[in-house]
Amino acid sequence: IEEKDENEMRKYELAKLTNEYVDLPQFSTCVNAIQIAVGGVDKAKRILKKTGHPYKHADERLKLAWNWVQKYAPEQFKFTVKENLDEIKEDIRLNTWSDEMKELLKETADKVQKGATGDELQQFIFEAAKAKEIPVKIAFMTFYQLLLGKSRGPKLGPFLASLDTDFVIKRLRLEA
Repeated sequence: IEEKDENEMRKYELAKLTNEYVDLPQFSTCVNAIQIAVGGVDKAKRILKKTGHPYKHADERLKLAWNWVQKYAPEQFKFTVKENLDEIKEDIRLNTWSDEMKELLKETADKVQKGATGDELQQFIFEAAKAKEIPVKIAFMTFYQLLLGKSRGPKLGPFLASLDTDFVIKRLRLEA
């Protein structure tokens, strides 16, 4: 009987919830942050902090996200930020972009410089593209091509906000 009581006590101890709540970022947020950081957990945690996501206890989740990206993620979820504009210049055909598109990029860079949040950037790009009569799909695709060399990527506004501010400003102004 004593052994049964010990087992029941052990089950109770294991099942008991603690009062400590650990706030963790969403897995998809970790997937994006860890890819921007190219697998670097410390850099990914700085990205999470910069964008207002919980980061203090995120190490394990970031490691799991990197493992998922490396081993299981479909191609559509994988990306690499193109650090050098020369890497993608030929592919994106800058000379074919309209003046309105170049203006949208510059205005977005200005918003980034002023500290706009990811959601504010998302809304601005959407509204500004419509106002400039640029098809929204084309506008977003242009941003992704400029940053990733792909036509799709993570939600654009929060993605821009998670990247290095100076890098985004220079890239959107076609300087780097």
